[in-house]
Amino acid sequence: MEKKALILGLGISGTAAKDFLESRGYLVYLIDNKHDKHLSIDLVKSVDLAVVSPGVPRENSFYKLICKYAKNFVGEAELGLSNISKDDKDTRVIAVTGTNGKTTLCLFLEHLLSAKALGNVGIPFTRYFEMQERRETIIAELSSFQLETLRSKVFDAAIITNITPDHLDRYNSFDEYARAKLSIADCIKKGGKLILQREVFLKYKNDIDQRGIDVIYIDDLMHEFPSDDMESPIGKQSYAIAKEIAGEAFSSVVFDKKLRTFKKPLHRLESFANLKEVRFVDDSKATNIESVLFAAKSILAKKHIIMGGSDKGLDFSQLLSLTKEGVVAIYAIGDCAKKIQLALQEKIPVTLYRNLEEATLAAFKLAKPNDVVLLSPGCPSYDQFDNFEHRGNVFKQCVHKIQKEEFSR
Repeated sequence: MEKKALILGLGISGTAAKDFLESRGYLVYLIDNKHDKHLSIDLVKSVDLAVVSPGVPRENSFYKLICKYAKNFVGEAELGLSNISKDDKDTRVIAVTGTNGKTTLCLFLEHLLSAKALGNVGIPFTRYFEMQERRETIIAELSSFQLETLRSKVFDAAIITNITPDHLDRYNSFDEYARAKLSIADCIKKGGKLILQREVFLKYKNDIDQRGIDVIYIDDLMHEFPSDDMESPIGKQSYAIAKEIAGEAFSSVVFDKKLRTFKKPLHRLESFANLKEVRFVDDSKATNIESVLFAAKSILAKKHIIMGGSDKGLDFSQLLSLTKEGVVAIYAIGDCAKKIQLALQEKIPVTLYRNLEEATLAAFKLAKPNDVVLLSPGCPSYDQFDNFEHRGNVFKQCVHKIQKEEFSR
């Protein structure tokens, strides 16, 4: 008898899950609440498996029907990782989650270990089975959304880079968001490692199942960092974590060579243009408060920051400390522009602009030689752009347009 599956959500993850299940002989039904107005309870009850894409909110009516009536439902991450564990038992899986810094760490570990990075980094887990060349190690980047539906013990090691306020439009509180991240510990194999900040562990240790795993503090790894003055293209914390994961398999010479040949991903504190001694930096990936603070502290020059985007419930008053970081002005755009202005205008000049092009031009005109115009939005991009990459590329186009106009005079 033919097996049947239902997939909710037709994005990248949903499409990959569909292709995977069809390759395994399933008849697949596709549902997307953007196009489908009804979901039959009888259909949900009849399928052998339901798969929910990570972007579907838990309050979605279709999601609730699946939770209530499906015989078995999983997320795309669970579907992919549990099958990788069954099919390739010797493959090592290292998981990475956190509010900030996870993608850069994942891509460096991929480079360092000749591994394959999957998941939130851009390639769905279920696409692994289409790859001609399998790897001995998989780096699994996981968002809190993906972790909500992950249950199997599939990780040899799991890393939580940090946990700071984010996605508060999806979660009822910061603690609920934090616990979604911390659930990664439940998926570590016996004898595996959990690497996280001491402060996070101490605050939430009652929510972490420590049985059969080693807990390693990032703080202790940082003490072994070669020098406080040493700079790393991936940041000191990621350097220290990668050293721990690499273990004795890599000499310092080999490790540092791998570090020098690593290409940092785009739109993450990417310095890409210099016009009349004003430097432009694309940090479009910064979609929360902590990312903006990190960017501001990382750049020593005076800064003109372009901020704004869609609202996910963040408290922008936490950015008042930017007054200590050499911020000249903030140029606010998007749905959150007014909210940013109300939160910061008493301490930092904040002006509203209709779009990114206007804000970029205004920042360039106000900037002085050796200043930096920094796009570090602190918000998601979905109000005006397809994604953070689109937003970063538009920023670069705005700068190149200014460049052409300046040279044509």
